[in-house]
Amino acid sequence: MADVLAVVARDVVIGPYRLSAAHSFAELAELRAFRDQTFRQRSQIFLDDELALDRRSVVLGLHHGDALVACVRIVPLPDADAGIAQFDHPRLAECAAATEVGRLAVGAGRSPFVLPTLLGLGSQWMVDHTPHRDYVAFCNAKLVPAYEAVGATDLGIELDGPGSSRRYRFVTGRFDAAADRALRLVDAFGRRRDRNPRLTA
Repeated sequence: MADVLAVVARDVVIGPYRLSAAHSFAELAELRAFRDQTFRQRSQIFLDDELALDRRSVVLGLHHGDALVACVRIVPLPDADAGIAQFDHPRLAECAAATEVGRLAVGAGRSPFVLPTLLGLGSQWMVDHTPHRDYVAFCNAKLVPAYEAVGATDLGIELDGPGSSRRYRFVTGRFDAAADRALRLVDAFGRRRDRNPRLTA
């Protein structure tokens, strides 16, 4: 389905978590519905219909058991509809990253274990199944430490979103470094959880 996917790639699994790409319209519809609901509930953001861009992208969903708990979209660049293309800044114009990471959504009430798992398994999926190795992301400032924890660099840019008063920061990084660092964080958290059963997914 997604133009960047030549084959149906395998899922990436760690413990009870399974990450997979949307390959069918039904799978994509499930991830889009989860993403829209999560953005509305957690940030009061109503997303535009981005079906055409989603179909040109890699859209990944993270499941814990049978429950969908998070998702993310990776857009191959350049793309006129990519979020990064809507911002005007010299440092962004100079950015030569091959992909844009965005539309990251984690279900409400999930543990801090979910975000590094999504970043780690998502990065590993990109390393295993695409030629892309670097990315740029724009995000709420609250997410910058999570990206930095997996090796990303904060570009030190903070801009208003187009047509909104929300402020976004920009980071760049590499999927191979993110996979290694995030999965080490996941392993460390798993050991903590084994010692403290109250830490849930």
